[in-house]
Amino acid sequence: MGRGKRRALLTSCTREYNVVRYGNAYGGFCIYDEKLKAAASPVIYTFGIGEDLSFSEALSDAFDPEIYAFDPTPRAGIYVKQHRLSDRKTFHFSPVGLSSKDGTELFYLPENDDFVSGSAVTRDGMKEKGITVDMRTIDTLAKENGHEHIDLLKMDIEGSEFEVIRGYDPRSVTIDQICMEVHDRFFDDGPERLVSLLDKMKELGYCLIHVSGNGNELTFLKDV
Repeated sequence: MGRGKRRALLTSCTREYNVVRYGNAYGGFCIYDEKLKAAASPVIYTFGIGEDLSFSEALSDAFDPEIYAFDPTPRAGIYVKQHRLSDRKTFHFSPVGLSSKDGTELFYLPENDDFVSGSAVTRDGMKEKGITVDMRTIDTLAKENGHEHIDLLKMDIEGSEFEVIRGYDPRSVTIDQICMEVHDRFFDDGPERLVSLLDKMKELGYCLIHVSGNGNELTFLKDV
């Protein structure tokens, strides 16, 4: 699927909402923040921290939510410990990754030590030998933290988003808004994966409300 055709596909699925960007140009997302303003005690889950907490930081400053952050990358854990958010009682970090199943998985780190984003998906530019990390599903993590509802979930999980969304069961935990970076470019069958993801989100009752300029960051809102 060419870039123009891909953009046309995403545009055709997008519904107009007044969105606001939170976080920097690299790690931020546009969201429908009226949902968070209306929530009494917002709960936010964010997967894939790397070395950029700007999204969580902006949301924390604006809404004082409970934020649960997850990333199994060793460098991410070091970064979080040194960040000012780690001193807030409403910020909780766990060195686990998001997957479609619970257990341990091999996790691959970048060959270039200047990069931080690890992945459970093997591809060019990643080290051949992986490290073993703990992985959990959305359902399991929500149960462990005592949540039946999440106001906002963000995932930047380097290609695992397709399997995660395919396995998401809204009967276990409801989510108002989902922000994700999609990595269909990592796969030979990327176009099919993207179409399948959009179909699945529609099936789950979400509408696409924002697409970033590069077409990789998508924001979905539960259709009510």
